[in-house]
Amino acid sequence: MMKKSRFSWTGIDLSRPCTFLVAGILVIALAPFMCPGCGPTNEEIMAREQARLQREAQARAEAEARRQAEEARRHAEESRLARIRAVETAGDDAARQGELEKALDNYQEVLKNVQRYSEQDQRVRQAVIKVVRAMPAPPPLPESAMRYVVRGEAKVKAGGTGSYEAAAEEMEQAVLEAPWFADGYFNLATVQDKAGRFGRAIRNFQLCLFADPQSRGAAAVQAKIYELEVKQEEAIKTLQLLGGWRNLDNANKNTNFWGVTLKDGKIYIGDEIQVERKGRALEGFFLITWPTIHNCNIPSERVPITGTISEDGTSMELHYEYSNYQVNWQGQVCTGVALLGKVSGRKRLVQESRCRLCMDAENLTPEKARSLGLQGIKGALVLEPYKEGPADKAGIRQGDVIVAYQGKEIPDDATFSNMASATPLGSEVRVTFMRAGKLYDAVVKTGAALTR
Repeated sequence: MMKKSRFSWTGIDLSRPCTFLVAGILVIALAPFMCPGCGPTNEEIMAREQARLQREAQARAEAEARRQAEEARRHAEESRLARIRAVETAGDDAARQGELEKALDNYQEVLKNVQRYSEQDQRVRQAVIKVVRAMPAPPPLPESAMRYVVRGEAKVKAGGTGSYEAAAEEMEQAVLEAPWFADGYFNLATVQDKAGRFGRAIRNFQLCLFADPQSRGAAAVQAKIYELEVKQEEAIKTLQLLGGWRNLDNANKNTNFWGVTLKDGKIYIGDEIQVERKGRALEGFFLITWPTIHNCNIPSERVPITGTISEDGTSMELHYEYSNYQVNWQGQVCTGVALLGKVSGRKRLVQESRCRLCMDAENLTPEKARSLGLQGIKGALVLEPYKEGPADKAGIRQGDVIVAYQGKEIPDDATFSNMASATPLGSEVRVTFMRAGKLYDAVVKTGAALTR
């Protein structure tokens, strides 16, 4: 029989398990005295502490510099807005005093410095039209305004992807040069309708009527506004589908999350399903692919899919038929794939989250920043604000870089996405973005909502 030995050091019985911990603590505590020079020297400890303090001081300095820069930018923006309001007030005073040309000059100065389609923009354009009506004779149309109209018409005739959007940009300049130009608003609204910019088209048709209420075509323009209101409502219902959905027919709910996005007017459910919305009905195609099973390749297929959306827009049910196969193998060798027939499939999806700003963005990498001339800038690069969505309505455009959200820096797209997703629907948030080297603020109402 083997005898259990007992070793003792400083009176501790090491044969007992609980004493090992105590022994270890004592060894660590006495190590500096037992082995001088084995641990870091006092100089090394002090150097490490000094380096830590320097890092913390640098981080505080950088944070303070960012805060001061944001504060300076905010003060500059407030000063700019105050100056614009003062110019508008001067225009109102001049109009009341009958100094119509002076009023017109002031109003046009305001329009060059305010966000298009904002309340102030619409208000000042109406003020311009009133001033021009009060003049003995309307001012001549600037040659530049006519040039922009013709350029817009030429881009429509040229056709191609984005031709209506390109034409609208030209015609926007025409009504900036001549904000009283009724036909300019009509032409602009017409191409915006074709481009799917229904909310903007409505506003420009309204300005057309305001500028020329006695036109023989006034009734037709008003009818067009009513038609566009329906199109806008339908577009917003489509936007309200965008976000995250869960498939109720899948037992593994943690892995069956579907993102619903929009591209070229088509609704994409995940990467496989593409549908169009027709009222509450859905019609499209489902691309079904299968994994390789024991080296057996099952053919993919693109099958029709139909479905319906619930009245509140928070659930949908999809139906389709797909091919059922039998796979045979021996060891790792596929011996055959046989078609057994058709099987009915169903997906019941419920919405878990809705898009907040309703836009596509990507991380602004250092390489991408250099290619755009934005060295040192971090943020989320806007790829596409969805038409009639919150970002689109707030004036955010493709190519803008989101650098702050509610005053907090956006270092990358993931941070931006997480912050936006955590914002309650219907909240008004301040988004700071960079365009052409300048910073701008936009107030965005989150979530697709029926607002004009």
